[in-house]
Amino acid sequence: MQNYELSCFLSQNLKETELNELLQRINSFIQKEEGVILKSGLPELKTLSYPIKRNRTAFWVNLDFNLSQEKIKDLQENLKKEGQILRFLLVVKRLSRKEPIKKWVEKKIKPEKKVELKEIEEKLEEILNE
Repeated sequence: MQNYELSCFLSQNLKETELNELLQRINSFIQKEEGVILKSGLPELKTLSYPIKRNRTAFWVNLDFNLSQEKIKDLQENLKKEGQILRFLLVVKRLSRKEPIKKWVEKKIKPEKKVELKEIEEKLEEILNE
């Protein structure tokens, strides 16, 4: 089983009961296929930056769950069949690493030897006299 995250936009025309029924159908499909829902967010009404299927606003829902890889195609097909789902994104969620990220190590620059003005003048005279 792998961890997945499902984010989807649902039609703004859904009533609260219809919205809950749709979410319940999604949850029940995942559980029916022996998946485990880890986190389920409440629907939020969002203004879209561009229209999706002639909708300027939509309910946004986010779900985290475990499901076997073989069942993901079935889930995607069921989500596509739902007419009230405007768009969805299903991604594999990687577990975070426990080891820290290596930071860039600053190289210590050795200070250069300071050259005095007299030395520079002497070298210039040598070069010009040749």
